[in-house]
Amino acid sequence: MVQILEGEYKVVWPFDVAEAELVWPAPPWDRR
Repeated sequence: MVQILEGEYKVVWPFDVAEAELVWPAPPWDRR
């Protein structure tokens, strides 16, 4: 699974290959 963090796609799961920590819950749209 990936998330867009700081404008880049980052692998956040599975944890053994994660490039970044999972951000949960996701921030509201007005703070992204």
